Amino acid sequence: MSEVTDIILATLEGEPDGLTSAEVAERTGMTSYNTSTKLSKLATYGVIEKRPGATRRSFRWRAKPRS
Repeated sequence: MSEVTDIILATLEGEPDGLTSAEVAERTGMTSYNTSTKLSKLATYGVIEKRPGATRRSFRWRAKPRS
């Protein structure tokens, strides 16, 4: 995995309730566009999952447990 992936996973693993893409961008210093793209790619690979958020349009990303 790339260094960016490792940073995102470390950020998400510290948050059991998950983070929004904006929160991940803020904590990692990445742009929101790059963060959203990387999160979507990680979800496609099955490394993270999307969970419902507080509102209908929001959701939170959470790292899946490593096996």
